[in-house]
Amino acid sequence: MPIRRPALVLASLLWLLVAQGARAQDEPAPPNCPVLDSLGESGVRHFDFPPLETSIYAAEYLARDGTRHPGKEGVDDIVDVVIRSHHTGCTPITLMLVVGGSDFDSRGKQFEDHVSIERVWRSGKEIKDAVEAARVQALAQGAIANIPVRVTGGGIGTRHPNIATPTTEPERRQNRWLSVRLLQVLSRSLETEGATLSASPPLDLLP
Repeated sequence: MPIRRPALVLASLLWLLVAQGARAQDEPAPPNCPVLDSLGESGVRHFDFPPLETSIYAAEYLARDGTRHPGKEGVDDIVDVVIRSHHTGCTPITLMLVVGGSDFDSRGKQFEDHVSIERVWRSGKEIKDAVEAARVQALAQGAIANIPVRVTGGGIGTRHPNIATPTTEPERRQNRWLSVRLLQVLSRSLETEGATLSASPPLDLLP
């Protein structure tokens, strides 16, 4: 089931994140490096959607200060954070977990699940494409190391709604949600002063 894959990925990476967090506390980050609590809110970007919409560019980005912005601004924020994390001396973001839900629909659970999966699939691909375009450009400029960024995730239909019993469109919109968790997962060997680069095992975007 789509809901299980992100949970399993998170569980399997937990020990890596804990170990990495301890290391990050001992070693101050260079200037302009993003420092994320990968299991907390600082590593998550939130979006919500108009009815039946699946493109993240049609969504609204919910910034951490409570303000709302066009979906593109949220994508731009993700791209900026990911690329900055790949600069020398920073801990690279190498995995993005995309999970989304849908609002209640009279056509039933199967339709709701389909919409949530399509929302994750299309939005995840749009985010992946934007990050990859910026990554390729930064690589060509010699600004970052060649460390791939993977995307995985899944839709969960009407489960885990933000509003249990919505009565207005703004409340229903909050149940058409998408979250993107940015994970700074260390690969077996990262490029440091000419060391051999070995990327994390590939994780593909799931339908």
